[in-house]
Amino acid sequence: MKKFFFHLRNMTLIVAAAAFLGLLLLMVAYSLPNEKIYNNVKASLHIYEIEHDHYIWGLDKFPTYVDNFTNIVMLMEAIYPVKNGVLDSALVNRMWSLEEGNSPAHSLINGINSNREADLNKDKKYGRYWHGYLIFLKPLLYKTTVGSIRLLNSYIQLFLIAIAAVLLYKKLGMFYVFAFILTVAAINPVTTALCFQNSTVFYVLLFAVIALLLKNEFIKENARYIYFFLIVGICTSYFDFLTYPFVSLGVPLCLFVVLNKEKFFIVPIKEVFKKLFGCLFAWCFGYAGMWASKWILATTLTDYNALADTFYNAIESKLSAVEVIAISPDANASAWDYIKFLFSPQHNLPQGYAITQEITAAEVFYKNIHALFDTPFAIIFALFILFMIFRMIKNKFKPHMNLNILIIFAFIAALPFVWYFIVIKHSEIHFFFVHRELAISVFAIACFFIELGLKKTFS
Repeated sequence: MKKFFFHLRNMTLIVAAAAFLGLLLLMVAYSLPNEKIYNNVKASLHIYEIEHDHYIWGLDKFPTYVDNFTNIVMLMEAIYPVKNGVLDSALVNRMWSLEEGNSPAHSLINGINSNREADLNKDKKYGRYWHGYLIFLKPLLYKTTVGSIRLLNSYIQLFLIAIAAVLLYKKLGMFYVFAFILTVAAINPVTTALCFQNSTVFYVLLFAVIALLLKNEFIKENARYIYFFLIVGICTSYFDFLTYPFVSLGVPLCLFVVLNKEKFFIVPIKEVFKKLFGCLFAWCFGYAGMWASKWILATTLTDYNALADTFYNAIESKLSAVEVIAISPDANASAWDYIKFLFSPQHNLPQGYAITQEITAAEVFYKNIHALFDTPFAIIFALFILFMIFRMIKNKFKPHMNLNILIIFAFIAALPFVWYFIVIKHSEIHFFFVHRELAISVFAIACFFIELGLKKTFS
């Protein structure tokens, strides 16, 4: 217990330091002259005049869905002028309020064409997220246009994928390269290259994988893996716009297990879960702690109540298992009324409101699984599994198995469904990008079959 509180103290200090550094970096980003950023976004409008809020680049399938809706929100934050100082801008993250049908594309195009830059009276406060991506997006927009950033995005991601694949080959062999490629395919790097929003977690994942492959010996000693997953969780919270964050936990966790088999496959299961839950707790502590630090800083240092905004938004549009709408013009409910309804066993709705949909976990699971596997990816994944089975039969391998191997990979493969169950409404609405959480399951299942066919037996 003494060791636990020692690590807890250290993790708290690291989160606090990360929050201070993150705020400082955002303040620097907001210090950039806005005119060039504005002009480069203006020069990129033709992209969104063609693609609009929702764009599918190939097939009528969700993995090819580019979420321009959120991308444009990111751009509207990037071009919004600093009006109350860089500290306020970094914590409140103001943007233009959405116009006509809540369409970001319409709001951006119409706003720039009508010189809405001068209109600061109808801003939207979006401080419940860190929006750490702005420390890269604003400098890039200062230098170039959206189209060029997309191209650069594709180059960098392909380069990092190649580095990770080469390191995997050297450390673990070709079959683990195949497993990694399957994982990347489940995320779909074409979409992430075009979509800033879907890139952020992918970058955190790639850097985490490369760091593990390069520094595993250092990370695994003296419980440093706790701080590794803490930092990954912090980075995910800082850069991500609530897309598919668990991927940055599940895939590196699976790789950490494979790189350190002797510490997972041949020890008592109690020790295994101690390490697995240690990694899980550290990531969640970093993720939640970093996020909460933004709410606290914004609420205490500005006139924006980020704590109230976040709590109401989480209940209303992230965690709720029901869809509620106003059915009468005079319907008026406070945040507290809505929260009382959700937590009341009687489910007494405020007057003038009605439930239009009740969301079940099974429906959310199905929608996300269908989004990924109702594509050619299902064939590729099935062929890989069949090939691994065929290889075992052909070479007369006797699949080795112990309970640890089965439990570990089953535990990791189940992580996306834990996320879907907790963040149920968000996962139901945004399944077109949240399905990428299943990349964890893909990697865990692929690793399981690879381990199943290895000649070396752990007992």
